[in-house]
Amino acid sequence: MIILESNVPNPNICLPAFPQANLYWALNEAAPEIPGTAMPMICHNDYEIYIHVFGDISLSSDGRLYLLSPGDIAILPPYTIHRLINPRMQTVRYYSLRIPETFSKDYFSPLYNQPHSRYLSPNISEANRLKSLCSALDTLAHPVAPSAAKRISSVFELIALIEDIQASGHFLSPSPLSRELTDVVNFLEASYAQPLTLSEIASRAGMSSQALAKIFHSELDTTPISYLQELRLRKARDLLSTTLPLNDVCKLCGFSDYSRFIERFRKAYGITPHKLQQLFSDRTR
Repeated sequence: MIILESNVPNPNICLPAFPQANLYWALNEAAPEIPGTAMPMICHNDYEIYIHVFGDISLSSDGRLYLLSPGDIAILPPYTIHRLINPRMQTVRYYSLRIPETFSKDYFSPLYNQPHSRYLSPNISEANRLKSLCSALDTLAHPVAPSAAKRISSVFELIALIEDIQASGHFLSPSPLSRELTDVVNFLEASYAQPLTLSEIASRAGMSSQALAKIFHSELDTTPISYLQELRLRKARDLLSTTLPLNDVCKLCGFSDYSRFIERFRKAYGITPHKLQQLFSDRTR
């Protein structure tokens, strides 16, 4: 599996009627990377919407892989660790729309009120309308675009359609896991707070460390220990939406060293646990 990297910078869509509402939109075309190269997981403080156009993309988030076919949509809340993978090593195209959290909170509450990633698979009618709206917005994103009013209208129309698709329940399921890997993932979900080594996880799965690593690489494009660390970080992120002291969050998520917890969290999310807890607290006021 080869990691994708967009070579097209995202143009800025300024909506002057809405302060601090700069949206980033791009039609990305990416060719396969050189085998053996890898792009790190991505994380930022915007809502991000992927709309797939051409080719097969696997998008990894929340510990699962989702294969996106043309027309499929991925909605990623702020501070979601994710990455794109090209399983067939072919040229692919996809739209990317990044929306500031404050803008989503005020104007797109059906998206804002969902804390986890969602993947949508529109029906034919929805997909055709989505394609038309994306093409229009792609034209409006360029410097020679018409008035800001048309940009605002197109953005709202696109998001309204995505909200309707979400409300209709057209959700995309993650790539299925083998029975063996499902058992291991369920075990890690129940035991992530415990001090676990690769050999202990493999023993629990009834296989060698090498065999376990091979299954994780084949089905989730990661290693067992990386999956466990990402799982702990996701659980910590979720707990930071509460008023639990940071030391308690650290222990409950399986981190034995508080300083290392802070370091790993900041490296993954680009923000300290303390700062993110403050942001979550501000949301509820």
